[in-house]
Amino acid sequence: MDDWAAFIAKTLVPHRRPETLRRQRLLDSIAGRAPGRVAVVRAPAGYGKTTLLVELAHDTAGAVCWVSLDHWDSDASTFLRYLRLAVRRSLDATDLRSETDLAQQEPRILLAGLMGSLSAFDGEAWIFLDDFHEVANSQELISLVDYAAQRLPPNCHLIIGTRTPPNLPSLPKLQLEGRAVQLDQRDLAFTLDEVKQYYRSFLGDDVSDEAAQGVLNATQGWPAGVALLGHRGGLDDLPEPSGALSE
Repeated sequence: MDDWAAFIAKTLVPHRRPETLRRQRLLDSIAGRAPGRVAVVRAPAGYGKTTLLVELAHDTAGAVCWVSLDHWDSDASTFLRYLRLAVRRSLDATDLRSETDLAQQEPRILLAGLMGSLSAFDGEAWIFLDDFHEVANSQELISLVDYAAQRLPPNCHLIIGTRTPPNLPSLPKLQLEGRAVQLDQRDLAFTLDEVKQYYRSFLGDDVSDEAAQGVLNATQGWPAGVALLGHRGGLDDLPEPSGALSE
């Protein structure tokens, strides 16, 4: 199968969405300057994981390799085909291995070759794996990504967006070494200031601290819930605090 016959949209960085609140505190946490850094952004739907990754991908001046995963990518050869396409596009490379080589080489050898291409890039390289939960049941793929996480070139960042724990065995060790960071729904929940900024920027409402706190109590900071309340004009009659909105 030729690269360009593949579903190329999976390797394109999505456009920035309108009404996106820039969350610099989270971007700074993900884009730490430790060499060979891994960042995991894990939260349920509606917490802005993909939005955050897209913002970072558009911000960076380096080589961006983006793969939007789905359950079909649980097979290592399929995953590597898309990752190779993403690397090839980001580096404008024409000298990576052919499809015949992909079919014949052991996955870790192919992965090492892609890491070698990124390490030769004169600048920072970013690998974004979005919707990683879609392949969470593939031990083959988990092992392959974990292998890469432990051996990232100094100029390379691996960013994983997922609804469930990625179960990378090396992640605790990498965190202890300062080479990995994890953000969860507590980190991605809106703060009081972010609620006020969101309503001011996109709805034209200057809400009081009291009203913003009411939104936080009702939504537990769930970004999608904050947006829903604002768009349906529910700030005057906020529901009692509950976990329902963030389920």
